[in-house]
Amino acid sequence: MRMSKYDLITEIAMLCDEKDACRRELDELRRGIEACAAESDGKGFNATDLMCLNAGRRKIFEDCTYPWNGVEAWRDEDTGEVKFTSFEKFRESRYGRCPDSMSKRDFFEYFDGDFRAEYEESKAHAVESLKEGEDELRAS
Repeated sequence: MRMSKYDLITEIAMLCDEKDACRRELDELRRGIEACAAESDGKGFNATDLMCLNAGRRKIFEDCTYPWNGVEAWRDEDTGEVKFTSFEKFRESRYGRCPDSMSKRDFFEYFDGDFRAEYEESKAHAVESLKEGEDELRAS
């Protein structure tokens, strides 16, 4: 199957975004490993502490964001390039509130990795939906 140059560019951009998301996840895992290693010095957390902290972190993120807002994808009629909702607009649309002890800015900074991971996932779904819609139009 032959890809158009616009589809190829879109795929390359998606792979670059995925690589960035993997790097952020790797950094987060490294921080977790460092925290576990510090446990041996008596300064860090044990595995159970880390599991509970992670569950609480995820719960706070879920309670403070709206899950139904996603990324939209469309094709630019002039260039044929696939365009997406910006990360900043996506993050704003997902944000609902933050804990009283945090500012909105602190919330965005602390949960940046979570927002970016969900953005990449939503972006992938948006591309799939766009391609399905285009395929249906070609078929009819």
